[in-house]
Amino acid sequence: MLKSVGEVLDDVAEVAAMRVGLEVAVYWVSTTRADESGFGISASRPRGPGPAPGPAPAAGDATGGLLISRGASTLDFKALASDSAVVDYRIANTVVQSGVVAPIALTTEQNYVYSVSYEPAEESGSGGGAGTTAPGSESLRETTETERDDAGRETKVTTTRTRTVDAASASAPVPATATGGTQTYQIRQLETGLALAALPRLIGPRRIHLALTLSQRRLVRFDPEIKARTGIQLPEVSNRAIRNQTVLGPGETLVLSGYEQDAASSDSSGLGFLGRAGIGGGTKAGRDKVRMVLLVRPTLIPSGGRG
Repeated sequence: MLKSVGEVLDDVAEVAAMRVGLEVAVYWVSTTRADESGFGISASRPRGPGPAPGPAPAAGDATGGLLISRGASTLDFKALASDSAVVDYRIANTVVQSGVVAPIALTTEQNYVYSVSYEPAEESGSGGGAGTTAPGSESLRETTETERDDAGRETKVTTTRTRTVDAASASAPVPATATGGTQTYQIRQLETGLALAALPRLIGPRRIHLALTLSQRRLVRFDPEIKARTGIQLPEVSNRAIRNQTVLGPGETLVLSGYEQDAASSDSSGLGFLGRAGIGGGTKAGRDKVRMVLLVRPTLIPSGGRG
């Protein structure tokens, strides 16, 4: 039987009266430590019956996951972050209307030099341009000017070095670059971290269809050869993404296990020169596998009216 206009309007009003709250936690877990400490989703729950994980439906190029139903609302994301296997974590939350994309950015910005230019100082009869003589006395003055954008971020740094020489007691030629000049560094911001786009939609009484796209942008390194030759920092960036679609109830938690990546660490002991020489100390280095784990928990929040 077809719904009447009044029933359709009631359904629309019911959906409009509900908002969806999203709790998101991203953990980077050492696979070695996880094996030793037994890291898992039960690490933060009290003793007693625990959540029963089950397979979560996925579509497209989604990553397989677990859907925690029973006891999921008591799962403490903050307490789980204190597990010894967790290397790093990010936690965020937001509230959005059904059918509206919720962007969550967990990013940082890092300055890097993308352009370097040098302008030599002007030659003068009493100064030290090319072909002038070595000074008997000299003074060096350096000034730095920084330009910033409207957000207060550095965009340009200009360093001017002025060297004043006395040619009265000349004995040898002085290179033009030794007399100072103006060196200009153009600076840009590299944004790294996580960006999550979540689209929740109410599809029935207390059922939420959730479409997720998680992307990570990570700085691998600056090209050492280009940096040594030109002073320019050319970033090498790694981009990865996880996509998933599933249907959850309020309070249920979706667990997505992402990709693994290598992590290097080093630790030095000892003091001063003796420590660096390996006497009375030492240096330990190691590599580990770190896996990313994403937890998402939706809730329904009445926004007034007929909630």
